[in-house]
Amino acid sequence: MVGGRAASDEGGMTYLNDVWRSSDGGASWTKVRSAADFAPRAHFGSASHGRTILVVGGATEAPVLRLNDVWASKDGGLTWTRVTAAAAFGARYGMACLKHASLHPAVALRRQTASNVFSLRSQILVMGGSTCEAGCTRYDTSLAGCRTLAGAPPAHCCLANETCLHRVNLADVWSSDDLGGSWARAGSTPLWKARTFAMSNSQVDSSLLLAGGYDSWDRYFGDVWRSDDGGASWRLVLGNSSAYSASASGPTSASAKTARRLKSCKKVYCMFQ
Repeated sequence: MVGGRAASDEGGMTYLNDVWRSSDGGASWTKVRSAADFAPRAHFGSASHGRTILVVGGATEAPVLRLNDVWASKDGGLTWTRVTAAAAFGARYGMACLKHASLHPAVALRRQTASNVFSLRSQILVMGGSTCEAGCTRYDTSLAGCRTLAGAPPAHCCLANETCLHRVNLADVWSSDDLGGSWARAGSTPLWKARTFAMSNSQVDSSLLLAGGYDSWDRYFGDVWRSDDGGASWRLVLGNSSAYSASASGPTSASAKTARRLKSCKKVYCMFQ
């Protein structure tokens, strides 16, 4: 278990970067690190490949707020190495992140026949999430050209700027073939709507699933999407007929209902592990 958020003594929230390990299915825990080498964070991406554990991006304290660094540990979280300080996918949190064994592109497009396990390639994928847009919260309208009847005044009129004035959800897929060192955009903008806290899973048939999530604090998704080419293109598996309203309790309730709906879909395997 790595990082997250906890209630502070002052009544607010504090970000964490501790590391804990359990060898008995969660019954007992041993602290590995009180403070790992990376910045405290929550809602980050995490994936593993062999003995390597990755921590990807996330949310942290002001003034940074959003991260796009990648860290790796090969000894169970005891020591960490920064893989990249600024991944190409940009600062974000609440993204779907996983290791995916996809078919080689030539095989996926049926230009070549899969002959053995080496037709598969392992990638780390990042999908969706939420980022920030800065904005001005106070203007000096006494300056020339700063008093406007419509729209925001010019940038030089700003007196107070907020790093994360607007939260912007994302609809994109990024892949890394070298455990987070370099990243490339997979395809164009997906058909699924921008979202954060979606669930994802790599299937035994090398397909990829993305399910649920939400696009604001009161509108939740109950749809499921499938990709057969590592996230480059997508098709709808289950529609959003049971989308959540403001009365939903949060992503957990949306995820649970999506999981129940998946039980009736014969083409979905091992959706939640």
